[in-house]
Amino acid sequence: MNIIAFDPGETTGVARAKLTGPRTYELIDVAQITWDKRFEQTWNFLLDPEVHCGMVIAEDFRLYASAAQHLINNMFPAVKVIGAIEAFAWMLNIPVHLEPPASRMNVTIPDIDAPALVDMKHARDAYRHLRYWVLVHGKEHF
Repeated sequence: MNIIAFDPGETTGVARAKLTGPRTYELIDVAQITWDKRFEQTWNFLLDPEVHCGMVIAEDFRLYASAAQHLINNMFPAVKVIGAIEAFAWMLNIPVHLEPPASRMNVTIPDIDAPALVDMKHARDAYRHLRYWVLVHGKEHF
């Protein structure tokens, strides 16, 4: 099964991988989507016939009181992108797993995949969400 992970925001990170075992995967590719291309490129990643997607992982958004003041006048791009991801996945009948932002902090990037993630902060975060999901939930889907 192929999985795709998103780190949504004004720049959205993307990581795609093939689940190869209960807790193993092969990285297919990583990318970053700019705000002006968020709908077109998100749709294209989900619809890519060469990488048929069986699971979508996305970072969820939760507004905490401690951050509310800081986010006054924020247009909440992450929330908008999450909505697009969920709607597109629903249209394509692909299950979505939403993860809290902190889950990506629980994993490291193996040396084998590190070169693909150089200078790609948002793709690196998407990769960490993907890796976390595989390590915690992969066995249920392999």
